[in-house]
Amino acid sequence: MIPARGRGILPGMRALNLSFALLGLVLTACAGADPVAECDGGPCGAEPPCTEGERRCLDNQPQTCIADGVWGSPRPCDGTCRNGSCEVACDPTSCLVGETRCALADYQTCEQGADGCGTWGPATVCPEGQTCSDGACQGDCGLACQPGDTRCASFEAVARCVAGAPCAAFGQPEPCPAGTACSDGACRPPEDCVDACPADGRVVCLDATRAQTCQVGPTGCREWSAPVPCEPGEACVAGTGCTQACQDECGEGEIRCQQGGVQQCGRGPAGCLAWGAIVACGGTQTCEDGRCVEACPEACPVGARRCSPDRQICEAQGGCPQWVADPCPGGAACVGAGQCGDCAPGDTESEACGNCGSRTRTCDASGRWGAWGNCGGQGECRVDEVGACGNCGRRTCNSRCQWGACEGQGACAPGSTGNCGQCGMRSCNAQCEWGACNNGDGTTWRRCNDCGWQFCCPNGNWCNCDAHFACGGNQSCVGAGICQ
Repeated sequence: MIPARGRGILPGMRALNLSFALLGLVLTACAGADPVAECDGGPCGAEPPCTEGERRCLDNQPQTCIADGVWGSPRPCDGTCRNGSCEVACDPTSCLVGETRCALADYQTCEQGADGCGTWGPATVCPEGQTCSDGACQGDCGLACQPGDTRCASFEAVARCVAGAPCAAFGQPEPCPAGTACSDGACRPPEDCVDACPADGRVVCLDATRAQTCQVGPTGCREWSAPVPCEPGEACVAGTGCTQACQDECGEGEIRCQQGGVQQCGRGPAGCLAWGAIVACGGTQTCEDGRCVEACPEACPVGARRCSPDRQICEAQGGCPQWVADPCPGGAACVGAGQCGDCAPGDTESEACGNCGSRTRTCDASGRWGAWGNCGGQGECRVDEVGACGNCGRRTCNSRCQWGACEGQGACAPGSTGNCGQCGMRSCNAQCEWGACNNGDGTTWRRCNDCGWQFCCPNGNWCNCDAHFACGGNQSCVGAGICQ
């Protein structure tokens, strides 16, 4: 293979050709001269050697100095060669840096691009109440006025600004009194006139279809002329007056590629269809058929497959290899390097089970899920489950599968017994409430006073003390168990 540095000529041949070339130049340019005579930089007529890496332009073609001080072959240049480099010429349709234009109701400014050429910047929204006209934001209401303002409708009449929707506007002219003329928005004697406009011939728009011109009036002062209505098909433009109304420049909804971006046709402030702002395609995208597409998507080996997350296959489309959808049949999952299965080998997944527990399973080498493991980490109850607790109480299971507090308990546990009164007993019923106090089987008694005894009455209190036991000596037990 010929070395790239030689530009297709072997080093030995290059030296030989150079020798012959130098010899021919010497014989031709220095014929008759002293054989040993030399010109500046070498033999007479020889080009001075260059420094390796040096650049220059030759007939608008870049040229680089290679080894041995020899200029390499010139390279074609589609633009302009400057300082040994080819600079791409700007598209004749490129905008001028600093230039402005309307993009429907907004405006754009031409900015300098990376290649040094002008390119339209992003659209800038006009302030509220304004729209773009002639590349600048202007009010939507023509010649704006505030209610109560006055201006001369003619030399003989004055007009007042009245409120209205959507804009305030000057009303019908009101004639000036005899002996006066309108000057600077008021009826005045001729000798008191005031210049009402800045320059003779200036044109303003009273509204979208009426123009007024600054001119010298009968009083000698500059005044606004009477409104001149525009002809059918015309519209008033500030500074110009009535001109031909706008014309559609595109079809409604039409989309096209422009300067590497997407441009859509829409209706502008004047009611005509115009091209909107250019929306640049991002990154490596380019515009094709009115939409941004990848200039050439990521390279991939044709026929290869991958998961992203569904299965894709690499195919050559439009000259570029790119990933396209190649779904697994039957809804199977894409696993591994583009295989179809239920899962990727080694993956795990978990699910809730039981009482706030969880269980897991693992994907095997074939891309199939294994069996679920045991349910672990369970709580003591089911979420929102209600259960009995304590003495006829109720409790609710919370979101963590744990019992909440026991609420609404009764006074006792069903079947339990307890003391009551002075000597009675009571039993707890099924509703956790104490039953009536009683004396049980009626056999409960106790000694009382000297020699008496007393039984527990049915109400659970002690009955009266009665004589019962013997007294010592010559005494007898009488009455309430008193020894006498």
